[in-house]
Amino acid sequence: MLDSAICPHLRTQRSQPKSTPASYEPAYPSYSARFDPSISEVAAVLIGAIASQPNSRLEHDALESVDHFLGQGSPQPHYRLLCNSEDPTGRETRAWKAYWPCKEDYLSWSSSSGFAAWWTESKRETEEHGWLLEALYPTMDRLESVFSNEAAREGAALMCQGMSAAIEEHGYWGSARDRFPIAQTDTVPGEKVCPVKGMLGGAKEANGTASRRVVVPGRQNLCVIHSGQDWSAMEGKERELYLGTLHPTLQAGMLFLSNDKYRSLDGDGSASERVGCFECRFMEHLDPERVEPSLSKSFGLCYFDDLASLERWSREHKTHLNIFNGFFKYAAETQGQGKLSLWHEIAVLDRSQQYFEYVNCPPGTGMLASVQKPIKDL
Repeated sequence: MLDSAICPHLRTQRSQPKSTPASYEPAYPSYSARFDPSISEVAAVLIGAIASQPNSRLEHDALESVDHFLGQGSPQPHYRLLCNSEDPTGRETRAWKAYWPCKEDYLSWSSSSGFAAWWTESKRETEEHGWLLEALYPTMDRLESVFSNEAAREGAALMCQGMSAAIEEHGYWGSARDRFPIAQTDTVPGEKVCPVKGMLGGAKEANGTASRRVVVPGRQNLCVIHSGQDWSAMEGKERELYLGTLHPTLQAGMLFLSNDKYRSLDGDGSASERVGCFECRFMEHLDPERVEPSLSKSFGLCYFDDLASLERWSREHKTHLNIFNGFFKYAAETQGQGKLSLWHEIAVLDRSQQYFEYVNCPPGTGMLASVQKPIKDL
């Protein structure tokens, strides 16, 4: 019998219908993380640097100070990974993504390690590159995960107590929503993208600076997806197949999403060409010793205005349909025995479960895209 993706202690009587088709049987097995009932939230924090000019890379030691702080203080992160990406203008972003069991632990580390004092120094505002801090604190009812195999644990699942049996809620449109505990009783509507002239209500300047340090307000039911790929176990023809076909298709989809904030807008102020993605970074895992992408692992990190926008892109847009169909072609070619590991975690966040701060960053970096006028006009 198939299991439910929702942890047993978070299940409740539904007032919102599931999207599962009648008599549905998944074509392949997938699994969800099982968290101990004592864990009520997690903290997922991205601390990074971004090059200040288009078509430029960061210095090898750009994150030296952050590296130092992550080895200090208490409690240290349960898990962390070094990663980088390149935006459509050619700027490199390099960052640590770190996880703690709760917001309180992250804040305790930030203070005890000296990171908080360092981060708020005015010197950050005069350095050659920009800094970004994106902290998410989803409660467990607002977090869902899915894995292609039981051993493919990444992200918050590295803090879980185990994995589910094979789940029912995957492989059909709307399955992500069905995996959310909160979606049993809530439609989790978000705040749609709204192009504005200048800064939008609530964006505040930290430490009194005019534009170099900006704290972006949270948005109700912001949807964040961290979707990973691991091809490190592949060899020979299978590796060539993946890197020559499916991976480029995935890159094309991530490029489409990362360009969403650059698209032209209709004259009436609507955004019919947009899909509701504030930011998409297609990131590679870096070897911390060599600061090189030699680990054969990547992930997309995307910020959507709400879950419905992510669902609509996934269901309707050719860039995701190409990824979806490409996976089934890969599965057919490998006769279901492929060594590709896939996973994702999605959070639908309350406004209070988000913190975004940007120092000396280019326009449109991260969630700055949610409060600045259209990029083409900057």
